[in-house]
Amino acid sequence: MAKMPVLSVFALIICLSNACKTPTPAVEEVVQNEKHYDLSLKVRDLEPDKLNNLYIITESNKIQNFDTNLELKYEFSNKRYGNLTNLDLRDPLRILVFIDDFDQLLFLDNTLSLIGELRLSDLGYTDVTAACRSNDDKIWIFDRAMRKLIKIDELGNKILESSVFEDYGVENAAPFKMIEAENSLVLADKNQGILLFDNLGQYSKKFQITNAVDLQFNGKVLYTYDGKSLKMVKLNFAIPTTIGFPIEFRIGNLQNIKLTPENWYGIYPEGVEIMSRN
Repeated sequence: MAKMPVLSVFALIICLSNACKTPTPAVEEVVQNEKHYDLSLKVRDLEPDKLNNLYIITESNKIQNFDTNLELKYEFSNKRYGNLTNLDLRDPLRILVFIDDFDQLLFLDNTLSLIGELRLSDLGYTDVTAACRSNDDKIWIFDRAMRKLIKIDELGNKILESSVFEDYGVENAAPFKMIEAENSLVLADKNQGILLFDNLGQYSKKFQITNAVDLQFNGKVLYTYDGKSLKMVKLNFAIPTTIGFPIEFRIGNLQNIKLTPENWYGIYPEGVEIMSRN
């Protein structure tokens, strides 16, 4: 039997070795999977106004206002207070800022200059978990210790209050966000779901949507995101529906989703991605 030349054996081994290697991905393929942000900054919360201007609470505890061209217009730098929790933009000339850590409200003008503050703990409200503007330009708060909704004015004078939540069959409530629009008040609670009240603080119903990380409400439709799915509820139907959102948002560590009639906003720890809904 003829022997295979040694050189041919080595050539065969090298050939087989190269054939078994996994091809190195092209540079273009890697770049396609990188996340693009329209705004690159560390985001804690974001609220778009009716004109699609953005108000962002950053991880450095600032509020930054960007116009529709994503140019920074105004900034509020917070060094005196605790972590800024959320914003209510109903009145753009008196923006309401809630600070959960200190049971405190701040009032900012349209340039994000501080024009007033109200320490709720000085009024006896020592465990406030959420606050928002009302339709009549007053303020709703929920006090977990009192287990009630309370409506106050900007001086802290009480206008009305609800019954204790146990009377509605809701125990251990701790809503993290609430919004009033078109005479309906909705409260988002991670464990209890979404609670619906009228503009007089009268309880109506509960929607079984738990684990929400945010809430949007326009008076007729509410939206919640739970870290995986986006749900929509029309108040006159009261049945939650899961709705789709841009597939591009599934790339990266998506924290939250906001939407307006014009835009989608994907919120990530390192920035914001914006896509048109048209």
